[in-house]
Amino acid sequence: MILLGALVIVGAARGQGGGDRAPAPLQQDPVTAGGTWERSGEVVVVDVAGEVARPGVVELPVGSRVRDAITMAGGPAAGADLGRINRAAPLVDGQHVVVPAVGAAAGAGGAVAGQPAAPISLNAADAAQLEQVPGIGPATAAAIIRDREENGPFAGIDEVVRVPGIGPATAARLEGLVTM
Repeated sequence: MILLGALVIVGAARGQGGGDRAPAPLQQDPVTAGGTWERSGEVVVVDVAGEVARPGVVELPVGSRVRDAITMAGGPAAGADLGRINRAAPLVDGQHVVVPAVGAAAGAGGAVAGQPAAPISLNAADAAQLEQVPGIGPATAAAIIRDREENGPFAGIDEVVRVPGIGPATAARLEGLVTM
């Protein structure tokens, strides 16, 4: 058992005990503050870098937020500029979360004025989150949500052109700013 702040994690590490069999993924009980972790079926794997105590790849339950990834990476380092990232943003599998340093130049995954600190999921983001992406305003955000509700999730960036008002040039500009 490992205690990290208010999070309690129970489980064996991969490769220990049961050969190559991975333990069942873990899920936080959303009802209790601080929660306990229960066995469940789905996780997201994210790479946390920058100004955190223990940069690296972490596994979290589906529905976790950027703040949870930072906590799993040991919390923010003393020089972290948390005001430049959206700690409430939902995580998506394969996401790269970079916690920038105070005074550091934007780039290399850090936040840039007018851009989200991490890619936004076209399949999971709400309208406010979509509007953080340069070139996506309220009407386009609504059209993206309407399209995914009517046609299902986007499988790749090339499918975003099915949204009215988004053409190949706009889809190309979104690359790197959005995930599926």
